Amino acid sequence: MTSLEEWLSDKERKLLTIRGRLDLLKPLQAMLPPGTKMRNSQVYFLVVDSYEMLVIDLASFLVALANKDVNGLNNHLSQLKRGKRPKGPSPARDPDKHINHAFAEQDYHARQQAFGRLFPDCAGDHAQQEDVRGLAERLRNLSKRCIESRNNVHAHRYEEAKKKKGVTAIALPEIETLFVEVQSILNDLRHIAANGHLGYGDIPEKTQVAMDLRDIILHGTIGGFCMKLGLGDGRVSDRYYWQLRDEYYATHDSPEED
Repeated sequence: MTSLEEWLSDKERKLLTIRGRLDLLKPLQAMLPPGTKMRNSQVYFLVVDSYEMLVIDLASFLVALANKDVNGLNNHLSQLKRGKRPKGPSPARDPDKHINHAFAEQDYHARQQAFGRLFPDCAGDHAQQEDVRGLAERLRNLSKRCIESRNNVHAHRYEEAKKKKGVTAIALPEIETLFVEVQSILNDLRHIAANGHLGYGDIPEKTQVAMDLRDIILHGTIGGFCMKLGLGDGRVSDRYYWQLRDEYYATHDSPEED
């Protein structure tokens, strides 16, 4: 049987993989406001495809999580507990014990809050199967908008019989909010089950990648943009970008050599 920590790690890994597209699309959307004239539509189509796959994969993940995966928590109910409040330090004159007790108190209160968010209707010390069903229902409610957008806008665009009227594409801010909510659920589970936390921060390197994609979309190619900037005139002392690029690939088997 899969351990609870293995269960959590699997869900976190999948969610982080899906979220990777969002970390690129967010800064790129800010750089390409509506009405921007595109000179490289093919690369722009790739960006749109990435957005659509973000919605499709996230919806698929949430369907599996709410309708099947969460049931796996029933195998670990003994670990889904509130925890007991720590006893006070003794003797009182020992400062180290007071410090340790203060940290234990903080952890206790954090566990109580996490447990309450996950299983608000639980009256006992341990979650029960009905509490897991309540968590699954919460996940289904959270994912409705994303699933409807997946089914009606992205995945079944030409299958009229499967579409609902009035459903619009889910926007990136909505997707980000959904990620935050699901991440919080997984982190609450990790806190009460493993006394841990996983950070889901943005990846700053992807902002630079977004800038490079922006340049290609707006100017057609990197080489064309370099010429607009006056970088390179074809002379040996100031070669064009494409000349430098071709020379680089002719002398490097792999970029990893740098």
